[in-house]
Amino acid sequence: MRKIILLSFFTLSIFVQAQNKNKLHDQNFWKSNPTLDAVKAEINNGSHPSEMNAMDFDAVSLAINNNASNDIIKYLLTFEGNNPEKKTNHSRTYLHWATARGNAEIVAHLIQLGADINAQDSHFDTPLVFGVNAGMFQPEVFEVYAKKGVDLTQRNKNGATFMMLVAPYDTEFSATDYLAKKGLSLKDTDQNGATVFDYAARTGNIATLKALLKKGVKPTGQALVMAAQGTRRAANTLEVYK
Repeated sequence: MRKIILLSFFTLSIFVQAQNKNKLHDQNFWKSNPTLDAVKAEINNGSHPSEMNAMDFDAVSLAINNNASNDIIKYLLTFEGNNPEKKTNHSRTYLHWATARGNAEIVAHLIQLGADINAQDSHFDTPLVFGVNAGMFQPEVFEVYAKKGVDLTQRNKNGATFMMLVAPYDTEFSATDYLAKKGLSLKDTDQNGATVFDYAARTGNIATLKALLKKGVKPTGQALVMAAQGTRRAANTLEVYK
C-alpha cells in the first residue's frame, strides 16, 4: 500500500511539473507584455499553445485577458485545438473573453473564423451579455455585433437594457450616445423601475452621476442599493452615499 501511495505522489509530482513547464500558462509571462517572437520562442521550447491549465484557461484566453497584442492572439488561433468554439473557463469561448476586454478587432476576427455570437457560458450568458456585465462599453464592439444582426435593444432577465448595464463604466458616454442612436433611451427603466442613474451608481463615479442628473436622469431608492452592491472590482466610498 505504501508503495502505491508513493507511486501516486510521484506520478502527481511529474504531472504538476509538466503543467508548470508550460510558460504560456504563466500569468507573469503575459503581464510582461511579451512580443510575438517571445511567444514563438516559448512554443519552440516546448510550451503547448492549445493545452489547458488547471483552471481551464489556455494560451489564447490568457493572451486575450492580459491584453496581448492582436498579432499574438491571431497567431495562437492558428494552432490545432484553438478553434473559435473551444470552451474554456466557465464554458466561455474566446469570443466571450475578447468581448469583455473590448477588443473589437479580435471580436470581428473570431466571428469571421466562425465563432458563435449566441454561444452561452455556464451562466447562460452570450458573449455580448457577458462582456457588458464585465464592464465592456466600447461602441466599436457593439457595432461589430450590430452588423451581425444582434438586437441591441434587447433586455436581460431583469429588464435592464445595454445602456443601463454600461452606465457604471461609460464615463465619457460614448456607448450611451451610440446606443441612443440604436433606439435606447436614458429614460428607460428596468422591470423594477430602476433608472440608468441607479445602475451607474454601482461604480460611484460622481462625475458621471452629476452628468446624468444634468441630462434629466433621476435616481430612485434603488440607487443606494446598487451603490452598496458595487462591482467585482471595487466598493464605493462614503462620498458616493453622501
